[in-house]
Amino acid sequence: MTMRVRMAALAALQAACLGLALAAPSAQAASLCVGTISGSPLRPMAQPPMMALDHHIDSIANPTLAQRFMSGVQSSGIKVVDKDKGTTTLDLSFLVQGPPNGPRGGSYRDLSWMRSEQVPGQIRSSLEGAKVDVTIYARDVASRSLVWTGAISCTIRTDNVEALAEALGTAVGKAVGKSVPQHAL
Repeated sequence: MTMRVRMAALAALQAACLGLALAAPSAQAASLCVGTISGSPLRPMAQPPMMALDHHIDSIANPTLAQRFMSGVQSSGIKVVDKDKGTTTLDLSFLVQGPPNGPRGGSYRDLSWMRSEQVPGQIRSSLEGAKVDVTIYARDVASRSLVWTGAISCTIRTDNVEALAEALGTAVGKAVGKSVPQHAL
């Protein structure tokens, strides 16, 4: 092999490795909850949107979950602000159907269904295999009118509640305000 061929092969290998490294986080996020997302704009949304939560979605057992959810929304390019400074509010509800050893099924307006239990040296959850349906309403703060509605329906494939909260927030942030025909999450 000539030196030029070796250098070209090495460059191609480095590019492929870089591509895998960049693709891995999004592939990992998509695999945390496998299902579909859809959304429909109903009215024009204030631009640029400054998003706030309509009500607290904190979990008393794990108060960082709401922060992780909103961090996901922000990572998608949406500015996240306090409720009194927002132009648009997000109103979320969750319908959970848990596996036999998982969370109690039911309807929730917060992330308390993302339960974890303390195990020596780690926090353990039993969410994997549960099905969650998320209903999302975006409302204009000034007019109080509904400007967008969306839905996520997926089966959870992780027990990492922090990563799941952030992945759901990212999915919402990427979809809010847009027409999203039902497609894979």
